[in-house]
Amino acid sequence: MRDAVLEPGKTVTGTYTGRPPHAGHNPPTAYGEPQDQLRLTTHGMQLWERSVLPWRHPWPELRVIADGPRLRVHHQGQDAGTVLLEQPGAVQEVRRAARRHGAG
Repeated sequence: MRDAVLEPGKTVTGTYTGRPPHAGHNPPTAYGEPQDQLRLTTHGMQLWERSVLPWRHPWPELRVIADGPRLRVHHQGQDAGTVLLEQPGAVQEVRRAARRHGAG
């Protein structure tokens, strides 16, 4: 399903697993830990929450900020979301990819 929404001629350049940054210690949902997936493409960034695509934006419209293990994403000056990435070093990898593609 995720490849079906990929823009024609664009390819996936990276996929990162994460979860929403919860305040405090909330228990996991009935389905276990919430799983977000941040997908980087040659066109932009997509955020998937399980099988739902809440947003996708082109690189030049994004500002990507590293905040420890959290990645903060802003779209045209508005907060698009924050994801706590699980892979070590993933936040810096995404920041480097964003800069290469023209994001702020």
